[in-house]
Amino acid sequence: MTEQKMSKPNILYLSVTHKNFDAILRGELTTEYRDRTDYWKSRLDGRRYHSVRLRSGNSADVQEADIELIEILKVVRDGKGQYAIRFGKVHAPRE
Repeated sequence: MTEQKMSKPNILYLSVTHKNFDAILRGELTTEYRDRTDYWKSRLDGRRYHSVRLRSGNSADVQEADIELIEILKVVRDGKGQYAIRFGKVHAPRE
């Protein structure tokens, strides 16, 4: 009998402003946008994520929350190619 390995969830780590972090937790903001740069292309194209680990800022001591990831779409906003990262349910704010 062969042992089946469980794949660990693939989490997208995403930093946002404190204002957007609070709006996402309240359910008022359900989509975050990122420009389609080489950096974001390497992180998002062809990758499958199960959830988002949202961070309020970039310092070591920030608030975090785990959020359901609905989908990542390629869109055009204001004439610029962007990724639309759509959020679902907040799983758990993290301390």
